Amino acid sequence: MKTIYQLYVENGHRAGFVVRHCLWSSGFATIHSVDGKTRGTLTTASDEATTVIATVVNASGVRKGELCSADESVWEKRPPAF
Repeated sequence: MKTIYQLYVENGHRAGFVVRHCLWSSGFATIHSVDGKTRGTLTTASDEATTVIATVVNASGVRKGELCSADESVWEKRPPAF
């Protein structure tokens, strides 16, 4: 499991990837931006809190907004949900 920051870096310093929280039995989140960036090197360190905007899809519906616990190592990258 990794932080959203780590996954952003692994994704070539680009948003647009899909993740799942380790406690979610179903659902996923598509990352739109990390600290206001959709691409490029981040100015924050990997252990600092980051602001992540995502669309979360789960049994409750679809919600776009700030992703909680983005700075915790509880995320895994998923294949795109097309």
